[in-house]
Amino acid sequence: MKNIIYIALLIIFGCSVHKKVAFKTETFASAGKELKYAMLVPRGYIKCVSNMDNYILKEFSYPDSAILYISLDFNFANSPNHKNWIKCLKSEGIKCEEGIQENNKYWREILVKDLVLGYYNVNKSQKEEFDKAIESLKLKSTLN
Repeated sequence: MKNIIYIALLIIFGCSVHKKVAFKTETFASAGKELKYAMLVPRGYIKCVSNMDNYILKEFSYPDSAILYISLDFNFANSPNHKNWIKCLKSEGIKCEEGIQENNKYWREILVKDLVLGYYNVNKSQKEEFDKAIESLKLKSTLN
């Protein structure tokens, strides 16, 4: 009986679609205080890098070329989704925050708690999973 309960718990908690990732940063609006965040990131990423030269705090790369990112740069000209923004602005004439790329994959970028969160090259079947990820950002604490 214990084995059945253990297996059931393993299935419920071990096969989660998202992985909780914590990170610290000083945002432009944090007045010199370091902030600690947590976010549920889709499992299966093969690489997590930071590129502070481009204000990319975290970038998660997936085997199918999907990218999830967290940035400190509010200027859409520096966004990893820059090409998608330009095409969207030209075609719709209004500011948009999501769309379908030429390769029929999805992109989205939003501003949450002084951070820019986004993704691109996401398949339609994964879009909801990536939307939940960028909407899951939580401020955990302020560090002095």
